[in-house]
Amino acid sequence: MSFYAVIMAGGSGERFWPASRHSKPKQMLSLFDEKSLIEHTVERQLKLCPAEQVLVITSQKLVPTLRELLPIPSENIIGEPCRRDTAPAVGLAAALVRKLGGDDAVMSMLPADQIIHDEEKYAATMQSLINVAEQEDQLITLGIKPTYPATGFGYIHRGSNFKNYGNVYDCLGFQEKPHAELATKLLKSGQYFWNAGIFVWSVKTIFCALEKSAPQIAEIAIKLSDSENFVTDLSNLFPKMPKISVDYAIMEKAQNIIVVPADFDWDDAGSWPALQNHLSADENGNVSQNAETVTIDSNNNIIYSEVNGHTIAMVGITDMIAVHTEDATLICPIDRAQEIKQIVQKLNEKGSTKL
Repeated sequence: MSFYAVIMAGGSGERFWPASRHSKPKQMLSLFDEKSLIEHTVERQLKLCPAEQVLVITSQKLVPTLRELLPIPSENIIGEPCRRDTAPAVGLAAALVRKLGGDDAVMSMLPADQIIHDEEKYAATMQSLINVAEQEDQLITLGIKPTYPATGFGYIHRGSNFKNYGNVYDCLGFQEKPHAELATKLLKSGQYFWNAGIFVWSVKTIFCALEKSAPQIAEIAIKLSDSENFVTDLSNLFPKMPKISVDYAIMEKAQNIIVVPADFDWDDAGSWPALQNHLSADENGNVSQNAETVTIDSNNNIIYSEVNGHTIAMVGITDMIAVHTEDATLICPIDRAQEIKQIVQKLNEKGSTKL
């Protein structure tokens, strides 16, 4: 049975402005080393399948850049004609994999911008999901064991063991991003995982789920999988899909969902403070990427430069984010990093080109 890894790379990553732009979103940034997040994501999949079986679904405007950047066949990088959220992306992915591998093929759906350092454990865990998907008519989701009461992640409620599989559990439901008190209760219960948004299923299983819960997406996806003129049909049919997330369209309605806990490190890296978790700090707690940093009496700062080697100097600065690009600079307290999205909104309202 064949396996295909499908990477969703259409996000914008507004919380990483000004480094993240429409033409170079978060997944294309080199935040932690010389490689971009999506390059690392593709490399992880090559431990599970050949490059010919790695697919990337992105926006049409990013296709040329990603075809130059990624070590997979150029035809495997597919541009959506318009933005339609994650459920249509799943429908498109299922159509592509059905076209390539048939109804019995197994496929994963993966975000392009997550951080996972232990690639060997990742591959072993994902292989266990693939093995189950080959045998069972189940929608399989990956659960991350929570280490603190996070309010920025969704949660998966774990049930009892599924059949005779070790470390595989029934899914009892999903919890949206909780407030702090509820997050603490979920952590203490030991019955919840963070939702990584990573899924594995067979083509026939996901088409069955789409037909039950999102028939309009299923109908178009089947037409695309049978298409003899895929590019034209994609352009004409994809915009007719409803704009809805895979969580609302499928996962919250399906009864055949199981969860497998992850046995590797994981971070969603949602905003600039994530750099503190992955970069080595100096003796004063400052972390820096790409910049030549000079500090005096400055502590616990996050410093990033798009221009390699650009000097950023700080005097008497504490708990701040400083980001330099060729045409914009951001200064922001670390504890207000979530408000960077409001800056993007203001720039959009002004008709700024720096987005």
